[in-house]
Amino acid sequence: MPGTQQYHDRPESPVARLRVHAHRWLVLVAACAVLVVAGAGTAQAARVDPGAFVQALGVYEVVYPKDSGVINVRIDYGAKGDGVTDDTQAIRQALTEAGDHPFPVKPVFLPAGTYLVSDTILRKNNVGRFVGDMILYGQGEGKTTIKLMDDAPSFGDPSKPKAVVLTASYCFAGEAPNCDKNRDWSGRGEGNEAFRNYVRDLTVDTGSGNPGAIGIDFLANNMGSIRRVSVRSGDGQGVAGLSMVRKWPGPAIVKDVHVQGFDYGVDVSHSTYGMVIENLTVEGQNKAGLRNNKHVLSVRHMISTNTVPAIQNLGTFALLTILDSEFDSPIENSGHLFTRNVSAPGHESGEYHSHPVSTLFPSLEISLDLPIKETPMEPLGPPSTWVNVQDFGAAASKSIDNTPAIQEAIDSGASTIYFPTGMYGVKGTIHVRGNVRHLVGLGSVLVAPPGHMWADANNKRPVWLVEDGTSDTVWIHDFHFNTKWFTSAKAVGAITFVVETDRTFVMVDTRAGSMDLSGGGDVFIDSVCCPTIEANSGNLWIRQYNVERAGAVASLVNNGANVWVFGLKTEQAQTVVEGNNGSKTEIFGGLFYPVRDVPSTLPAVVNNESNLSISFSAVSYAAGKNYNILVRETRDGITRNLKDSDVPPRPGFSSIVPLFAWSDGIQLRIHGHVEIRPGTVVVVQPGDSLWRLARRAYGAGIQYTMIFEANRDKIRDPDLIYPGQVFTLPVTD
Repeated sequence: MPGTQQYHDRPESPVARLRVHAHRWLVLVAACAVLVVAGAGTAQAARVDPGAFVQALGVYEVVYPKDSGVINVRIDYGAKGDGVTDDTQAIRQALTEAGDHPFPVKPVFLPAGTYLVSDTILRKNNVGRFVGDMILYGQGEGKTTIKLMDDAPSFGDPSKPKAVVLTASYCFAGEAPNCDKNRDWSGRGEGNEAFRNYVRDLTVDTGSGNPGAIGIDFLANNMGSIRRVSVRSGDGQGVAGLSMVRKWPGPAIVKDVHVQGFDYGVDVSHSTYGMVIENLTVEGQNKAGLRNNKHVLSVRHMISTNTVPAIQNLGTFALLTILDSEFDSPIENSGHLFTRNVSAPGHESGEYHSHPVSTLFPSLEISLDLPIKETPMEPLGPPSTWVNVQDFGAAASKSIDNTPAIQEAIDSGASTIYFPTGMYGVKGTIHVRGNVRHLVGLGSVLVAPPGHMWADANNKRPVWLVEDGTSDTVWIHDFHFNTKWFTSAKAVGAITFVVETDRTFVMVDTRAGSMDLSGGGDVFIDSVCCPTIEANSGNLWIRQYNVERAGAVASLVNNGANVWVFGLKTEQAQTVVEGNNGSKTEIFGGLFYPVRDVPSTLPAVVNNESNLSISFSAVSYAAGKNYNILVRETRDGITRNLKDSDVPPRPGFSSIVPLFAWSDGIQLRIHGHVEIRPGTVVVVQPGDSLWRLARRAYGAGIQYTMIFEANRDKIRDPDLIYPGQVFTLPVTD
């Protein structure tokens, strides 16, 4: 292709990259060590509690008191963690007795140590049936290790793979055969009700002599995550480090994961429901770093150090997005592929589309490339800064009003407020203000008891109101709203989160009903289920957004903000996204699953005089249950529709939009935030080519000849341009 960029802005070698990567982690680990010592000392002084223990969240550690509700497998179930004793049954028993649906299930914590296992760590209820809500925390990656014994029985046959850690699905349809229809729930825990499965802050080691081993066989639906986890094979053998091939993975997020060895570092399959992976390192695989078979998969910040393919994207079902990644080996693609800022042998490092871009009006045929900020993380602080809401009179009861006690805890001046795992009734608005930085739910559920203030649908009022305060950032961790909040509780006038502040707001692994974002600050949502979101100003970044409801308004309404979404799954017939007032919305990895009949005039996406780029698949398994109109766009008062028949089909009654784009061209950025439009100049960035510059500036790569002719004094060969060169972009007639 004319104008192919020959320059690669990358470290000198894979070894150099790994050294840089390792150095960053060593710095973080060193910081952890300081925090652990300081935190433990403070804990003893602040609250003399022999049941206190340490848990890692992120690259830091925090002391949880015994009354947090978290189960300690050593203290409560006699696990040893000495690398010698078989701890399989102790861990399994703790997971079984952690609780059951619909009551909040307690997290199970493994303090630092090596937990030798001889069989799969999994969760079943007390009658031996697979269930979800497997919440497994370690003290930290490299500190807590679950290790499979070498040459373990039943882990030796790659044709019969077996996991060291396995999460599973509930089945609310009763017993087999209903639960085994189109799936193997009884034998493998398959299903689409794998709710609230979380694995955090630990290492899984499959040992040596276990070629049939899988490190983690992860299944999660609607909400779930793997965070800050390493998976390694002692001898490089094994089927997969992280497997997500059972029916049916997603939506969920995998973040900050490192896989060493195995045939496949990560293996993903099935056409539903959509996974998100961010900050993934894979190395030393035997067949591929990551294999995606038919799935809607979104990957960002992936490093692959391999001689085998970094990526295999297989099948016409597949819709794979890769952003900001670096591979030593090639990408193999037979599906739909979008990449941006990806370095791989033989691959374009700018923006690449395997299929044509869809537009309804003249536009640059590229993504908006909105700036991406990382989700903020910080230590929760020493226990002396924590406050238990129960110390202020709150009780884990869904029938009483805990609003005054929760408010008193927030107004106490503490920076971290925690809710011991349970159900908490609230009848009024909780004001998030003052010095509070972290609200830690530990899986707690908020319930609206009789007499609450949200009975009037015409008088919308918040449950959580995030206001101005002395702290610059507020985090919400691990909260849930009861599924009957808007039905039997009749809290039809509730907005679960209203953000009216310029402070940064962060929500992690939380379920909500609706959100109104009216402040001017940055908002980060990292794995959320179910809310409708109205973004009126500021900046919003979402990783893994699942919507489980239909309504008269779109699930995500952007009325003037900058919104970036990585992974968006819906269920019900509804308009998913609406952009208004010149807003900017960029979405990757959408999976729209209407389930029921879709009115022929109902659009999946609406874009009114705004900037939008979106990739998504609309999934249906029966006629009439897919969108006829995929995108409805209005420009200067003229409305046009992108229809199902205009885009590539997915097998069955489904369709794929590899990328739909419209932008005014002025707000776009390329690497380094450079504006690019006719009549201006452009500074060449790593990954640019004349073809790409022409596509951005004029909407068609073939116009590269215009740039070449206007800059002949600077370009000797149109195939060779270099970062730092400055070119004029001529105005067309």
